[in-house]
Amino acid sequence: MKFSTKIFPFVPGVPWKLKYHQYITPEIFPIELWKKVTTEKDFIVTSYGGLIESFFSLSFLEFLNDLHPAAEKFWAGDPKFLPLVKCQNLANYSEEPKSGDLFRFPTPVFLDASKFTIFNSLFNYIQVYNIYGELKYQDGKAIFDQIFKNSLLPWDSKYLPKIRANLSLTCENILRSHNLSLSDDYVLIFPEASALSSHKQSCLNWNVSQVKALASMLKQQQLKTIVLSNNPRKYLDANVISLDFNLELIINLLYSCKLILSESIDFLLIGLLVSSAKLASKPTFKELKLEKNKKWLNHNNEIYNKENLTPIDVYYWFLQG
Repeated sequence: MKFSTKIFPFVPGVPWKLKYHQYITPEIFPIELWKKVTTEKDFIVTSYGGLIESFFSLSFLEFLNDLHPAAEKFWAGDPKFLPLVKCQNLANYSEEPKSGDLFRFPTPVFLDASKFTIFNSLFNYIQVYNIYGELKYQDGKAIFDQIFKNSLLPWDSKYLPKIRANLSLTCENILRSHNLSLSDDYVLIFPEASALSSHKQSCLNWNVSQVKALASMLKQQQLKTIVLSNNPRKYLDANVISLDFNLELIINLLYSCKLILSESIDFLLIGLLVSSAKLASKPTFKELKLEKNKKWLNHNNEIYNKENLTPIDVYYWFLQG
């Protein structure tokens, strides 16, 4: 038989579908079964990945808030991504479970010995393991599809992560000092590979001169060009607003920008999730392919791909939209 079922003691009463007797196949639960797993419990959402994985895991907190608004909610992951959790303002941070603890549970949802239902948002994410802990293959489906299937719920756009917290005084001062507002018309450029990303795919590969050239052209259209970098002095120019890297500020800026260019894929994918921004990049591939993820989300962002992307290419494409 291709499929069989198995019940695990850490998710009592829940039959999990096994493919070829060894692969858990997360499926949308009937709502009665989903409530059986989650009723009278508080929740921990885990995400031990990079920036895009940590950000999209917040969609789990959105659906939990929708279905169990009174329950306590916690997020467990790399502490450097806590600004994301604070922006959403739905959950507190939990140091448990650790990343290594999750491998003991071959299901995306499990109950611990106390009062928590735990969602492993990155269960069998990209690298697929069987129930015996053996790595078997790489999943090429859209990463948003791979992650959200672990919620066992159908996707709904109301679960897109929302910002509820007010902008911190630090970020307000940064905007004020550069005569910036979140309501301005602006473009975001992330010209350097980010250490926050777990993906190595290059999406831009521009030098400083190319960044400044696009900024000069965009200024003719009354658009502000904001460059986010760990070395902002490198991009100082009359046509560039060059800012130090601040994750809280970046997330707030991504929701309202007009165009995004980024060396790392994560900022493009976040923009695809939460904004109507246009996205320009080198071609993307496999589970990270922008068009594949756009299709799964059913979003309308315009995407421009070209291997040797130049500032003039981006400028004229942007104007045509």
